[in-house]
Amino acid sequence: MRKSGKTYRYSDSFKHELLSQIREEKLTVMQASKYYGVPFQTIYKWLKKNNIPNPSREVFYVSISEKHDLLKKNEDLVKENQALKDAISKLTLDKLCLETLVDLAKTEYHIDLKKNSNTRASKK
Repeated sequence: MRKSGKTYRYSDSFKHELLSQIREEKLTVMQASKYYGVPFQTIYKWLKKNNIPNPSREVFYVSISEKHDLLKKNEDLVKENQALKDAISKLTLDKLCLETLVDLAKTEYHIDLKKNSNTRASKK
């Protein structure tokens, strides 16, 4: 029942779809409740009725030193990610400059700098 006092009936296909989303861990019970507009208590009843174990609610306890290590590792990964993005940007710019240089050499000086893949390697 909802706050308005109305009772809702849900089709079996709707229940099956919602429960499969939870079983496949695509949604938590609370996410499914908000997304589909079904009270979370009702979803838990459906889980129990269909002999589906409650979704895992793993609790992790982390000591302060472990938390500090995780934060440091996260900070290092963020820095590494930014460095890799910068490297990709530089390489992309370098590639664009070289392609422009090759195109200019061809149009201005009639020099083809691109490798011709049809020629054979020399025997020397």
